[in-house]
Amino acid sequence: MLNNVDYLLDFIDDFPIGIISLDTTTEHIVLYNKYLLQMIGWPLSEIDTMDKWFRVAYPDDEYRANIMKEWGEIVDEAESQNKPYSRCMEAKVACKNGTFKWFSVRYYRKGHLVYGIFIDITERKKAEKKLKNLSLIDPLTGIHNRRYFNIEYYKKWREAQRTEIPLSLIVCDIDNFKKINDTFGHIVGDQVIVAFAKAISSTLKRSTDFVARYGGEEFVVVSYDCDENSALELCKLIKSNIDQVSIPSIKSSNHHLSMSFGISTTIPNPNITAQQFLNSADQAMYRAKKTGKDKIVIGKLESL
Repeated sequence: MLNNVDYLLDFIDDFPIGIISLDTTTEHIVLYNKYLLQMIGWPLSEIDTMDKWFRVAYPDDEYRANIMKEWGEIVDEAESQNKPYSRCMEAKVACKNGTFKWFSVRYYRKGHLVYGIFIDITERKKAEKKLKNLSLIDPLTGIHNRRYFNIEYYKKWREAQRTEIPLSLIVCDIDNFKKINDTFGHIVGDQVIVAFAKAISSTLKRSTDFVARYGGEEFVVVSYDCDENSALELCKLIKSNIDQVSIPSIKSSNHHLSMSFGISTTIPNPNITAQQFLNSADQAMYRAKKTGKDKIVIGKLESL
């Protein structure tokens, strides 16, 4: 018959929550339950000290440093408030099979023993990521939406300002779009938007470039480390791809599909705001509209 201690250890081993116990006098892990072993796969022999645990569970140096800093902060916070337990933190743990799992982790202290309580939140994190991605994607075209643009454009702006790297914007707007909708209907209008979005996005080959649907028939391309000549060449490629777009119901009517483009390039500095830069590309696009459409105009910031 099991005594009380053995019964408790068996209970902890099978309990559906990951548990690690550290002896603070030796810095060795003295308890590592079966449930956590099954989830992450590392045998105790490979994580039997706190130092080994942090290096194995968090292999990325920067991420490990951040986790250790946050862990230290929540432990200090709990002890300063004379609490035996801490608030939860979230951590992405490397598993032995090369995958990662997300855990909600709580610290609990009893004498010289410190316990880490791990609750698997991987599925929740996946759902959160999926929901976040959906909120940043335009449902019609499948490319990024204006919300994504507003987040990533300002990141690119700050990065270009910090590194003194040229940043280019290309604002693209479908010509005569109201006439397309009025003549062929909104379903065909949507087909044009989708086809143009595909033509633009397929032109972008670098991971540093992206396109977003900014408005109804307006798109913006953001190109990092791209000077004016390179932006012009990229825009010409986009225009060439746009010229190849064919919508059957429109093609039979001899209606010419086209876009107008405005380009602006700068190395961000404190004398220019990100909004001014965007306005310069937008105004260049409108000048292309006013001077005949189906063309490229390069904007100048000093003209604002």
